[in-house]
Amino acid sequence: CAKKVKTMKKNLKTLCVKMNELKSQLQELKLSGIQDFLVIKEAAAENDTLAVIILDQVLNFAKKKPSWKEATIRQCIVARNMSPGTYECLRSSRTLKLPCRKTLEKYVGPCGGQVGFSDLVEKRLEIEKENLPSPQSRMCSLVID
Repeated sequence: CAKKVKTMKKNLKTLCVKMNELKSQLQELKLSGIQDFLVIKEAAAENDTLAVIILDQVLNFAKKKPSWKEATIRQCIVARNMSPGTYECLRSSRTLKLPCRKTLEKYVGPCGGQVGFSDLVEKRLEIEKENLPSPQSRMCSLVID
């Protein structure tokens, strides 16, 4: 009987050590995930486009009425203009949570097919020009199909 008790105590001690190791590993994994998220938040604060989009995805994941950062909306406008079908497929399948067409139209205004820029687009281009860092970066060609 004493031998069984000794064996059981030894097994219990081994299990406790193993449990503590697993708890430690779990804590490290949790911290690693949090650390990754903090890296994304820092990069988003420095206006890294990818980080801003990822952060928007996380922050808007469960929201019924999401709010979007300007960088996300800009990229979504470009993506939707390149391929409306793909954009809508990604939205409807919930592969990515993306702004709806109406939200994007509010940002640039509706496109009626007329020649030239709408007043809203002209104002946006002026703001963009003022925010460019150097005179060289202000020289560009704008081609719209």
